[in-house]
Amino acid sequence: MAGNLKMHKTTHRHYQEENQWSCGSWIEYTLVVVLASVLLLGALALTLFWILQYHGGFAWRENPDKQFNLHPVLMVAAILLYRICRCCRRIYVKLLHTVFHALAIPCVAVGFLAVLDSHNLKQPNPIPNFYSLHSWIGLVCMGLFAIQFVVGFFSFLVLLCCEGATAGFRASLVPIHASFGLTTFILAIAAALTGLTEKVMFTLGSLKNTATLIWTLFILLTVTLHLQKRLYTLILIFPIFLSVVTVNRCSDFQRNEQAPNGAPRASETQQAPPSNGDAPNVNEVTVEEGQERF
Repeated sequence: MAGNLKMHKTTHRHYQEENQWSCGSWIEYTLVVVLASVLLLGALALTLFWILQYHGGFAWRENPDKQFNLHPVLMVAAILLYRICRCCRRIYVKLLHTVFHALAIPCVAVGFLAVLDSHNLKQPNPIPNFYSLHSWIGLVCMGLFAIQFVVGFFSFLVLLCCEGATAGFRASLVPIHASFGLTTFILAIAAALTGLTEKVMFTLGSLKNTATLIWTLFILLTVTLHLQKRLYTLILIFPIFLSVVTVNRCSDFQRNEQAPNGAPRASETQQAPPSNGDAPNVNEVTVEEGQERF
């Protein structure tokens, strides 16, 4: 039984490491990743252009209005650092995943500080904090992001020190971590959309009582809002592609492809009983699979 179980594990490991995607799978995966990346970069580029062209660029506490401009740019940049590639070895993917999210932390922190300062230092009257739907969506998103980062760092990197003993726990945590990660990403998109809407309302509200700025208002409606429509469109579309990449992970493609040279599918390999009729130890197989996948 031990020999058959060892052969079963070796075959499963060989399949996971050596199986190649079909041409169709590579084209599908690459197309979705490229489209998601282009849309993300496009959203960041449009945000930068919008801030620099129509809102005077950036500053710090000496100019709260321009300090606020850091907020949308850095928050969109933080979304840009969301991991989408899973084609490398798993340990490299984990490290890249951690690095990308660690790089997002200063973007979120500085962007959050910028909007707080721009509210508190506003003259003549400070703007209240945490009164809008955008504010609370952003707070919930940042809280989930922080929890996800801490739990993921300790569960999927630190616990690798005891890889065999913690494989079952890490395997059971993966769907929870992935679900909350996608939820956090969707909340970030919702925060971006509500924030853009809030900015439009503030801008129009500051102009509505000034008759001498009718021409400026016309330009705002025809140019700036037209640009923001592009931002809305990009921010609404790219989560669709990124969600496809996140849900249809590299391992999912591999499990559904036929192995080269007539090798069985991964599911068939896992379910094949030993030739001597003895049932394998399910716990041992589960732990081994956990080590291979997570």
